[in-house]
Order: sequence, then C-alpha cells, then structure tokens
Amino acid sequence: MRILLVCLDNLGDLAFCSALVPPLRSAFPRASISVWAKQYAAGLLPFIPGLARTHACDPFWDRAPGSQRGSVLGFLRILRAVAGEDYDTVLLPNTRWRTALCAWAAGISRRVGFAQRGAGSWLSDVVAPEGRDRPVLSEWSRLLEPLKAAGGSISIHLEIPSSLEPARDEMRRRLASGRIIGIHPFAGDERRAAPLQFWREVLAGLRGSGVEKVLVAGRRDEARAFVSRVLRPDGLDLVVAAELASGGLTQVLLAISLCRVFVGNDSGLLHCAAGLGVPVLGLYLPGDWPRAMPQGRGPWRAIRGASPLEARPQEALVYIRELFERSIE
Repeated sequence: MRILLVCLDNLGDLAFCSALVPPLRSAFPRASISVWAKQYAAGLLPFIPGLARTHACDPFWDRAPGSQRGSVLGFLRILRAVAGEDYDTVLLPNTRWRTALCAWAAGISRRVGFAQRGAGSWLSDVVAPEGRDRPVLSEWSRLLEPLKAAGGSISIHLEIPSSLEPARDEMRRRLASGRIIGIHPFAGDERRAAPLQFWREVLAGLRGSGVEKVLVAGRRDEARAFVSRVLRPDGLDLVVAAELASGGLTQVLLAISLCRVFVGNDSGLLHCAAGLGVPVLGLYLPGDWPRAMPQGRGPWRAIRGASPLEARPQEALVYIRELFERSIE
C-alpha cells in the first residue's frame, strides 16, 4: 500500500497533518507513507517519523509566508513526480478542490477528503465537512475512518531523527545554556499579536525565574526588529533564532527543541514546539480556538482573549514559571 498525505498549506497545518502518520503506520505497518508539503515548510519533514518519501513545492495559487507564489512549471514537475510514485491512496486534510484535483490528475485511485470547498467531485471517499468549532485533529482523524485506520485520539508527535543529533548537539553548544525560553511574538495577522508592551513586561518578569536566554523565533528581519525595540532586562540574553540557523527551518526547530518552554501567538512554530514535546504557552487573541488549540505531545497552557489588548503579562508569567519548573524536574 502506498499512501500520500497532501498538505499544501502553512507550517501549522503540516504539523497537524503529521499526526495522521502514526495511526496509518499502526494500521498498515508495511505501507509506504509519504507527504507532499509546501517548500517553505519542508524543514519540518525530517521530524515526522516513518516517512518513506517527501515532496515539496509551493503551489502557484498560494503565497507562503515571507515568499512569492510558487511557479506553475515547478509545481507541474512535482505533480509529475507524484504521479510517477504510483500512490494508490491519498488523504487530503484541510481539503480544497485544487488539491483534490491534483490528486486525481496524479492518477491516485483512492482520494479521501472532506466534502468542502468544491472538492467533492474529485474525491472517491467523501467525508462530511470538518467542523470549525472542534479541535482540528479530532476532525482530521475522521479521514482515517474510510481506511479503517481510526482508533482513539491523535496528537502531534515529532521526533529528532538520529541524522540530526550532531546538528542538535552543535546547536546546544552555540546556545550555551540549558535554561532557555523560546518566544514567537509574531502572527500572520498582526491584529492578533500580543503588543510589544506585553513582551517587555514578560521578559522583565523572567529575570528572577532562572531563565538565562530567550530565543526569538521568526523571520530574521522581524526578529531583529523585535529585539531592537524591546527593552533588554539585565542578565537576560536575547538571541535571534534565524541567526543561529544557517540550515533554515530545520535548524530553527532544533533550537526550539532545546527550549524549556515556548511562548507564542497561535502559529505554526507553537504547534511544532508542542509536537517536539516542549511545554508551550499559546496566546489566542483571539486565535483560532478551539480548532488550533495546542494538540502536541507536550504540556500546554493557553491565554485567551477577544483582542491582543487582553493579553495579561502576569498571567503569562505564572504559566511560564509553572511550565519552566516542570521542565527541569
């Protein structure tokens, strides 16, 4: 059996999509399982255990964060490569008509997806539309039912492959501390991002909590701008993740895996951290709750509000200290 998961969406969606691999592996231990993802998110693929093959390209109809739309020719090359793999089954979480049409064009006979966004005509196994008012993994796990692979709740479970252990050791050496908090103070929609003053107060409050470094994750330009604008508390070192990570997203994720706690707005990096087992504090201001609530294997807390103005630094510090202390027990 040759199974393909298609997730031509952003990083957080790919993290959620990865949670479908373990139940598929359990139900079909001899199956070949592969993933087709956006190029910009491909740095996450090495952390998804059990994959036989990966395909990556940015679709020409969508723009990945911080980049341009993919090219038509580049996309068609990957589509041809997918067709050449002779997949017999494809799962389409976050189903859209374009991805369903691509699966049909690749000659994949069994196409499992939700009856939504005009995709129904291109599917062989049609599942009732996903509910937006439920955790995404409880909904996406319904795609396993036509294959008789469903069985209990699922969560994001990412792992550091042995091939990346030397790079992780080098990252640990470069960080030179085991008392690190990771933060991602950015959001795709800045109207949902906690204000700068919130982060100033949180960072100031961390000085007496045993934290030695703060890893600022995000694009290099935005992270540098954040560090230049925030008031650096004495004794707390702010490090831009992208400046440590010559290998791009994969190395950023290695750095995040070394954090004691990760704090961020509802974003892909938050869900990757949770999948790596890092305790996370999610800021949903408002965010996509409960659909995108933390659903990784690590412990988590969340602050919810109708707007970023409701972000409460003292509440965040209570949660961060709790998670930090648990992580060093």
